[in-house]
Amino acid sequence: MKASDFYIFTISKYIFYIVISLLLINLIGCGQNQIDNQVKNTEILYKNKPRVLESSDNKPLVSSLGAKKINNNLSKTSEENVVSSRVTKVFGGNESSGDKEQFANRFIVSKDSVEEKYDDQTILEKSPEESLSQTSSLVNEKTEKPKLKSLSVGTNDKIKVGLLLPLSGSNSDIGRAMLNAATMATFDLSNSNFELLPRDTMGSAEGSILAINDLISNGAEIILGPIFSKSVKAISPIAQSANISVIAFSNDDSISGRNIFSLGFSPDQQIERIVSFANSQGILRYAALVPKSAYGEKIIKAIQEYIPKYGGELTKLEFYDIEQGDYREVIKKITDYDRRKNLLEENKEKLLLQGDPVALKALERLEQKETMGSVNFDAIIIPEGGARLRSIAPLLAFYDVDPRSIKILGTGLWDEPGIGLEPALVGGWFAGPSPKVGENFRDNYKEIYGEMPPRLASLSYDAAALAIVLLRNNESSLIDLSILTNSSGFTGVDGLFRFNKEGLAERGLAILEINKKGFKIIELPPDNFNVLN
Repeated sequence: MKASDFYIFTISKYIFYIVISLLLINLIGCGQNQIDNQVKNTEILYKNKPRVLESSDNKPLVSSLGAKKINNNLSKTSEENVVSSRVTKVFGGNESSGDKEQFANRFIVSKDSVEEKYDDQTILEKSPEESLSQTSSLVNEKTEKPKLKSLSVGTNDKIKVGLLLPLSGSNSDIGRAMLNAATMATFDLSNSNFELLPRDTMGSAEGSILAINDLISNGAEIILGPIFSKSVKAISPIAQSANISVIAFSNDDSISGRNIFSLGFSPDQQIERIVSFANSQGILRYAALVPKSAYGEKIIKAIQEYIPKYGGELTKLEFYDIEQGDYREVIKKITDYDRRKNLLEENKEKLLLQGDPVALKALERLEQKETMGSVNFDAIIIPEGGARLRSIAPLLAFYDVDPRSIKILGTGLWDEPGIGLEPALVGGWFAGPSPKVGENFRDNYKEIYGEMPPRLASLSYDAAALAIVLLRNNESSLIDLSILTNSSGFTGVDGLFRFNKEGLAERGLAILEINKKGFKIIELPPDNFNVLN
């Protein structure tokens, strides 16, 4: 090879290496820029594709969550930055849809709050303070069929969906968890026409009125929330006047009608489900220990309707004050303890007077007993949760009621962590959503926010998902909210549900049995509403 040829070959080789190096640097730089932009703009890592859930008539409804990692500044923020009388910056506005992932840094709130007691029972409803008669004049009769509004959707317009939650005050923890869940739904089923507008109700009727007026002035066309019935009753006339539909999280059946839908877990349906199952297992005689509250009134109404309907009999009914801490007297009454104790003493005296060997042997056996005779019920309904349930249940055995022969029945208030740690409740039954259905939601919520969601969080996810589906399935310039009353129902985080003509959510519930680890399914929920019609 000539020297000139070798020189040319060497130069060409170097040029080739330089070009390749520049290309590699450029590719690496572009790739890193894409990664940096993704982390900066979304801070979400999808680990698996979302799967599509379907309505019970096989029409697409919502997708379950793909596991995500969201920068959760909202739930991690210190107390001084999280209390609000009103949201001042929310999703949407003039920003692009890609900016919504940074919601945690854009949710700015003030420090004012209204304190409100939050007891164990209010996981479903604020029972002590919300008598059904207090504000019943604010709503129409529930028998009136809701007048459903159609939402207009322009090509370049967004549907603004209001979200009313207690983001400050004593109930702010559950409010923020429900905001988290609704936000998960918007990420999971993001739609360019969907804009979520959270507003703080401060946990009060007054705050709810201020919040809904603000939402209306900002163009909200459908409202999700609020949680508690007094707040729903307060905003109902305003929503109805503005012809805006409300999907509330309350379980109060008196709030529905004329654009107002109740998505909460109905105690009425829970009682019917557990009583019908218990009767199928040969349980016919019932006792009920019920709180003196609006929630207790609902339970009594349901018990008096469904126990006879399924061939049973209510043989014993007692009430207790939810403010009291000592439940011994009411348990003694409902178990007929004094009568059974006296019966034992009378028989012991008779045997002692007889004095023969047979009688004395029988007396020896009676000395080992605390009472004589049985209670006049096969099952006792205790619609309670939390600390009160853990105080009441052990007293049954204390007053000589054998849990092996008397079944304890409950409601969805039993659906709480650690329920199986109370030995007196092990073996008890209650009706509720299948825990299997919501596993993905709970797991993903925990992965994103670092803790398990409270029971009501699933309602917020399903409500937001429904609102998005109303947009996704739109094929014209109008979205008819009558889809909510589809008789076939839908499958959400908590399983099968639908709204009836009065606007009340009807659900397919499982039967759950308490065990030491929590509870297990002993009868699956229905997979369609045909078996319930």
